[in-house]
Amino acid sequence: MKIISGSTHKKFALKVAERLQMSITNTNLSRHPDSETAFEINESIREKHSPQIQGFFNIGVDNLFAEPLIMKYIKELIPNWKTAVIVSPDAGEAKRATSMASKLGLDLAIIHKQKNHLKQIESTILVGDVRDKSSIIVDDMADSCHTLVKATDKLKESGATRIYA
Repeated sequence: MKIISGSTHKKFALKVAERLQMSITNTNLSRHPDSETAFEINESIREKHSPQIQGFFNIGVDNLFAEPLIMKYIKELIPNWKTAVIVSPDAGEAKRATSMASKLGLDLAIIHKQKNHLKQIESTILVGDVRDKSSIIVDDMADSCHTLVKATDKLKESGATRIYA
């Protein structure tokens, strides 16, 4: 069993942990400038939750991944996809974009954000070649779409012919 606390009930979690003679799971909680919350669990919790979560449902619980559906969409609905480039809009998506590019047999480009000491983006550098090619941006979510807009601007500036996201 692991005890994990967010930001609202730290004292309660500490009391529960003390009562059970356990420690609270090591985590980091931060907020991005776009108000998105980042919550990292710094130790393994693999397979700790499966049976407990399944007990709350009267049907089976499976982890579903979007990557196979996205790749199917690319193959079926993006013209000339075989000459496209998969683009990661930032370093955080590089692993996912690399996986998709590899599975599709496509080139990869990564947009590197250079930030100042206040974590504000000062400039971006495109690593990879998108000139005269379609670009397919792969990202995990779009809330304010700021990252998507900046990536699109960089790709246009770098000569991409079509941009999909």
